[in-house]
Amino acid sequence: FGVRNADIIVLGCKSWASVGDELFKNYRLIIIDEHAFARKPFYRFKISLMVRRLNVETAICDSYFRRAMMADSLVWVSAANTNIVSLPFINEPTRTEFTYYLSQVDMIIDTGPYPTHEIIRHCNFLSALSKKPLSPIAPSVFWEEELNSFPVNSPYVVLSPGSNEFGRRWPYENYTMVAKNLHDRGYSIVIVGGQDEHIETPPEQLGSSNGVTDLAGKTRLPELINILKHAAATVSNDTGPAHLSIALGTPTVVILGGGHFGSF
Repeated sequence: FGVRNADIIVLGCKSWASVGDELFKNYRLIIIDEHAFARKPFYRFKISLMVRRLNVETAICDSYFRRAMMADSLVWVSAANTNIVSLPFINEPTRTEFTYYLSQVDMIIDTGPYPTHEIIRHCNFLSALSKKPLSPIAPSVFWEEELNSFPVNSPYVVLSPGSNEFGRRWPYENYTMVAKNLHDRGYSIVIVGGQDEHIETPPEQLGSSNGVTDLAGKTRLPELINILKHAAATVSNDTGPAHLSIALGTPTVVILGGGHFGSF
C-alpha cells in the first residue's frame, strides 16, 4: 500500500501485550486495556483523546467478531480522513450501535457470510482493499525464544482441556483417557489453560505424578508459546492454545464443536 511499517500504528489488547513487540516488530504498537476501556469512563476518555491526537490519515478495522463500543468507537474517535471497516457479525442486541457507527465510515467491506473462516475473511478484506485477488495462506508465527521457564520431561504432549465457552469443552474424562494413553506410550503430559482449566484427575491416576506437569493458570503468554513450540504434539479444544500451536507448526489435534462452528 506504499506505507512504511514505521508509519503503521497497531492498537493492540493488553491480553497479548507480552508478545506484541515480537509479533509486531518495526510497527508502532500501542496497547490498550480492553476491559478498562469498556468499564472505566476516565480511562476511555484518556485513550480516546490519545487516539484522536495520533492524527492518522486512514483508520482500518477488519475484525468480524467485534464490539462496536470498542473497535468501531476507536475508528470513529480517530477522526481519520478515511475510515475502512469490515461488515461485522450483527445480532439484534448490537444492531443499533453498529448501524450508527457503520453510517460514519467511508468504506464497508463484506468479507463473506457467516460462518466464513477467519483466515478467508482477512484474505477477502485485503483483496478488496488492494483491489487484487489474494489467496489465503496458513497462519504461522516465528518465535525465537527457547524453553527455559518450566522444565518438563521430553518428549511431552500438551493438553488444553478448557475454553472460554463451555460448549466447546470436550468432557474432562476424555482428556483423562488421552493422557493415560499418551503416558503409556512414553510421553510426559503438560496441562495448559486458565486457572479453572485443570484436569480434574490426580496426576498419579494418569500414570505417574512425575509424568504430568499441570501449568494451567501458571503461564504467561510467552511461556505458553515456548511450551507449545517444543511439544511433540498438542491436543486442545477450539481455543487459543490450539490456534497458537498450529501457527507454531506443532502437530495439533483440535476437538471442534460449540459456538461459531466453522469460523475458526
